[in-house]
Amino acid sequence: MEYTGGKRQSRIQEQNIENIVYANYKLDSEGIFEMPKMERVEMSREELETTPLQSFDYVLREKQPEKLGVHFFTWDYKFERVWNYPDRYTGYLQRFKFVLSPDFSVYRDIPNVLQFFNAYRNRWCGRYWQEHGIKVIPTFSLGNPDFFKTFCDGIPKHSVIATSTMGDGRWGNYKMLKASWNLMLHYLEPELILLYGRNVVEELHLDGNIVFKRQVNTKVAV
Repeated sequence: MEYTGGKRQSRIQEQNIENIVYANYKLDSEGIFEMPKMERVEMSREELETTPLQSFDYVLREKQPEKLGVHFFTWDYKFERVWNYPDRYTGYLQRFKFVLSPDFSVYRDIPNVLQFFNAYRNRWCGRYWQEHGIKVIPTFSLGNPDFFKTFCDGIPKHSVIATSTMGDGRWGNYKMLKASWNLMLHYLEPELILLYGRNVVEELHLDGNIVFKRQVNTKVAV
């Protein structure tokens, strides 16, 4: 049965299918899975280098949020709530200098459809926050490399982007990380890359304009 007009809107509001009641980016999306398009972000290298990066674990009681960026390179259960309750946390994140789009896991040993859905949620949250006045840096994560272009969809070219050595890097599979890095540069041509985790830039001879931030498991000092 096809719903139209008021009936269709009523159906969406009643069911709230995966946050569609908050925002539907179907008409401004990219790729076969219609990833919401995020906006290009410009930042100086100095701003990235001098701004401490705080994990979402610690942001809700932060007293000087205007001096910090926020990342989501942590366990998914710690930030699943930003998807489940979009408006509850958008106000908190508006207080920070910038925010990375949430790094929902795209592990290669989970079904492809879940990898694609988590990439979708990354883009959806990033776009939604951008529309609410937050400076959001798109986060790139690669799942099944057979669908590399899909994991680039929704991320703008020539933007500041973020990625991490967590995942493959954490497991020591740096050969795959190196190959993924080069493809990322080819598809996205990023202006700046914020790299979080372990510093393997020299070890892997990574190209690009890279700003490295080491992994911190505690609250960062401002």
